[in-house]
Amino acid sequence: MIARRTFIQGASALAATGLAQREGRAEGAPNSSGTQAPKLKAPPGACDCHHHIYDPARFPPSRPSAQQVPNARVEDYRLLQRRLGLGRDIVVTPTPYPAPVSDNQVTLDAIRQLGPNARGVVIV
Repeated sequence: MIARRTFIQGASALAATGLAQREGRAEGAPNSSGTQAPKLKAPPGACDCHHHIYDPARFPPSRPSAQQVPNARVEDYRLLQRRLGLGRDIVVTPTPYPAPVSDNQVTLDAIRQLGPNARGVVIV
């Protein structure tokens, strides 16, 4: 059995690597550094257990002054997901969206787009 700390360190290293091979050519993934394919191969059904989607063009945040990550739409995340070999994910409503009232539309839309292997954590 792999220790939690070892898993987290390996997953961090995996997330920090760069390009994946698709159709014989390298494909970059936004918000991911490095230039090599992942050194650690994700097991089948691997899950990204916490990520955010920011899509201010479609879902203007109620707190625009809060920190946002550029290029963090569903299309951008799918590139990273494909590069890392992840099959499942959990989308978490990011800080710019919940105040003053809960607005989970960006998260709900992401879950719809990502399909049946996606789950979410929202502000109620």
